[in-house]
Amino acid sequence: MEEKFEEENPSWADMLPDALAKIFSRLSLEDKLAVIPRVCRRWKHISQDAVCWQSIDLDEWSRSRSPDTIERMIKMLVNRSSGCLREFSILSLRSDATLCFIARSGQLLQVLRIPYSGVTDECVCQVAPKVPWITYLDISGCASLSKVALQAFGEHCRSITHLKRVMYPQISSMVSSNDEEAFAIAQHMPQLKRLEMSYGLLSNSGLKAVLERCTNLEFLDLRGCWHLDLEENFIKECKKRFEVFHEPVGENDVYYTHDLDLDASDCYSDSDLFSDMWDSESDGIGIFMHEEEINGTLYFWPDTSP
Repeated sequence: MEEKFEEENPSWADMLPDALAKIFSRLSLEDKLAVIPRVCRRWKHISQDAVCWQSIDLDEWSRSRSPDTIERMIKMLVNRSSGCLREFSILSLRSDATLCFIARSGQLLQVLRIPYSGVTDECVCQVAPKVPWITYLDISGCASLSKVALQAFGEHCRSITHLKRVMYPQISSMVSSNDEEAFAIAQHMPQLKRLEMSYGLLSNSGLKAVLERCTNLEFLDLRGCWHLDLEENFIKECKKRFEVFHEPVGENDVYYTHDLDLDASDCYSDSDLFSDMWDSESDGIGIFMHEEEINGTLYFWPDTSP
C-alpha cells in the first residue's frame, strides 16, 4: 500500500532538475537566494541554474540597498542567467557600465524596466543593438535620456509594443513644451500598442505625429500632459479609437502617476514579499538587518527572528 502511494505521489527529492528549476524560477528573490539553497545540496545546485534567473526583479529589494551591494547582486544574478535573461527590472540603475553589463547577457531580453535611472543617451546607443527583442520598455523618469535614446531603441528594437515614459510632474507655466521625444516615438516606434507619457511636455503637434504614425495603438496615457489643448470632440474620438485612453488633466488638478497603477503585469508578476518592509520604514520604525553569507556573497534581509 505504501509503495503504491509513493509511486502515485513521488517526493520532491525525486523530481527532475529541469522541473524543479522551473518551479524555483517562480519563487521570490529571497526564497531563491536564502531559503532554497539551505534545503539540501541538490536544491542549492539547481537554484543556481540559468532557468531560475531568466527573470530578475530587483525593484523592491534595491530600494534600501547601497549602490555597491546592488552592483554585486546584479553581476551575480546576471552571470547566473548565462545569456538566457528575458526580464530585468530595477529602480534607479546608477551607472552606464551596469546597463552595458546587463545587455551583454540580454540577447533574449524582452522586458527592460529601469525607471528613474541615471543612464545616458550614449550608453543606450551602445546597448540598444544588443537587445533587439525587447517588447516592454520602461524608462520613466530617466532625466538623462532624450530623443536620442528613443531613436536608438526604436531603430534597433523593432519588437517594442509597450513604451512607458512617465516623467516628473511639471508646471507648464515654468517649463515650455517640447515635441522632440514625441516626434522620435512617431518616427521610430510606429509598431507601439501601449504608450504611457504622463507628464510629458508634448504639444498638440507632437500628439498629432504620434497618432498619425502609431496606428496600432490600443492604450494611450496622457495624464498630466498640460501642454496639450484637446477639443472635446477630439477626446471623444480618442475614446472610441483606443481601448484605454487617459486624457490630460488641468493644471490645477491634483494628480500623480503611481508606479503601480501602470505596470508590466502582462509581461511579469511582482512580488509583495517586501511590502511590509517599506511600510515600516515609512512609519519611522527601524529595520534591524542581519548579514547572511551564501556562496561567498553577502545578502541583507530584514531580521525576522522573534
